[in-house]
Amino acid sequence: MPSVRLTSGEVIPVPQGSSLLEALHGAGVFLTAACGGAGTCGKCRVRVLSGEVSPPTPAERLHLAGEVADGLRLACQIAPLTETVELEIPRTSRAPEMRILEGGAPRSVPFLPNVKHRPFLWKRPGLKTPGSVFDQICRAIQARTDLKPDRAVLGVLAGGLEPEREYQATMVGDRLVAVEPVGPARRWLGAAVDVGTTTVVVQLLDLETGKRLATASAPNAQSRYGANVVTRIERALSDPEGLFQLQRSVRETVGRLIRQAAAEAGASPEEVYEVVLVGNTAMLHLYAGVSPRTLGEMPYLPAFRELPPLSAEESGLPIHPRGQAVLLPIVAGYVGADAVGAMLAAGFDEPFEGVRILADIGTNCEIVLQRGEEILVCSTPAGPAFEGGELSTGMAAGPGAVERVRLGEKVQVRTIGGAPPQGICGSGAIDLVAELVRLGIVDLSGRFQPRESLQGVLPEAVLSGLHDRPEPAFWIARRQDGRPVGLTQKDVRELQLAKAAVRVGVEMLLESLELRAEQVDQLLIAGAFGNYLSRENAVRIGMFPKIPLERIRYIGNAAIVGAQLALISTEMRQRAQQLARRAEHLQIATHPEFQMRFAEAMFFGDAVF
Repeated sequence: MPSVRLTSGEVIPVPQGSSLLEALHGAGVFLTAACGGAGTCGKCRVRVLSGEVSPPTPAERLHLAGEVADGLRLACQIAPLTETVELEIPRTSRAPEMRILEGGAPRSVPFLPNVKHRPFLWKRPGLKTPGSVFDQICRAIQARTDLKPDRAVLGVLAGGLEPEREYQATMVGDRLVAVEPVGPARRWLGAAVDVGTTTVVVQLLDLETGKRLATASAPNAQSRYGANVVTRIERALSDPEGLFQLQRSVRETVGRLIRQAAAEAGASPEEVYEVVLVGNTAMLHLYAGVSPRTLGEMPYLPAFRELPPLSAEESGLPIHPRGQAVLLPIVAGYVGADAVGAMLAAGFDEPFEGVRILADIGTNCEIVLQRGEEILVCSTPAGPAFEGGELSTGMAAGPGAVERVRLGEKVQVRTIGGAPPQGICGSGAIDLVAELVRLGIVDLSGRFQPRESLQGVLPEAVLSGLHDRPEPAFWIARRQDGRPVGLTQKDVRELQLAKAAVRVGVEMLLESLELRAEQVDQLLIAGAFGNYLSRENAVRIGMFPKIPLERIRYIGNAAIVGAQLALISTEMRQRAQQLARRAEHLQIATHPEFQMRFAEAMFFGDAVF
């Protein structure tokens, strides 16, 4: 089998029929590949130092031009032709470490974890002791009346317990999952997991105190099959092995992060007794190994809204062998458990005196409107632009990503971590396009204006960023390899589509209850991208209607906060189920005026509604 040797010394086999990108991702070496290996984004660049690879493809000639002669290639387009190929991966091609946002929507809840443990002293039964060993234990720990023993626990009980010795009984819900001698190092842990389309986040919690012990995150390994849910659904349906590949990828990611978080906390993964997962509808179908076929065709119904808990074996996770994984409930085809988690975190399970909107902004944007006890939800396909995907120099929010832009007498940029510019993330892209619109470099329809029409109007230091070949673009920085960072005309169109999707969702929810934007008391923005978004610039480009800025509040990664609440409180878990059932889903894509409204919302500034 041919293999590639990286400059780090790592040797990675390349299976027959696999691209280099697939082999690298399979070995845990993640490259930026927003198109999922289709060759359309041109971001998975590698340099061949020695050995032979397959000839350049049309996609490589388009994206790399003369750089192919210098050994630069696209990993998704090549395969080794010799036994060993030596490879260099530029730092700019590697998927960055994500900046993970802590939840900003905490609330006080009753501490009622589903995992409980109780010590008991085992005494030798007498001849007249009624019932079974299990019955004796139930009496000793004052167990709930519907408690049932797992089969593995019965084996321990049948083997005999030592008289006058202290034991610990561990219960997960209505199951007795372990009976073990009391030990000094015993811990009872749980994990809250946000299975994002782009990023997976795991938070490890102590189920005795509710304290968060560790956080771990990584790109969702499914990204090798595409940057958005649509491409992954297509993969699951078009390839006989597609569903299994997608399920295995995301489970491996979650499992690896649980191990990483446990190691950080000085714990064993087997001390994790319960995992609560949130994610969009497609992600949870793929995690559970359920075909997403019905999500890809009208009327976009999920195959399920709730599932019983998955055993440790069924979940494929490295947790306690008798632990379980719980998927929070789904509302609709494109309103998933992540939206339910965010609603729970923001307190939508309780009546609200007034009107508020929750927008969880990501690849798929889920919007919730609450008035009193009424809850309406919808989803809009914002696409990956807000997370840097599909932008020519876009990247995730990691070190070196431009996150803030200001055009004054000169171009001012701020990167995450103060690192040299490597690309532009969603918040930086919104800043830049808002500045371009403010200065008239881009008109309200989204078209770049000719340089000569701006000559003498704007400072030369700003105009120097405007270029017109091979297409209109505005560059704000240069990477260390000399390549520019900024937005092209095509990028501006991608951002228009994304912001129009959010705007239409907000407007149509308001109209469904005959409400106006000025009646909104709160606009809560959730999601990692949303937290770094400039409120002023979001309103300036028309992503949101003209809601007073003081009413707009960021609440962070509310989805995973909801998962934590469901992990530490069975009452909150029940409220999540009630929320999912109560929420009324508005299918805006089938509304007769949707296309017209979407086209109007494409304009920058205040849309004409």
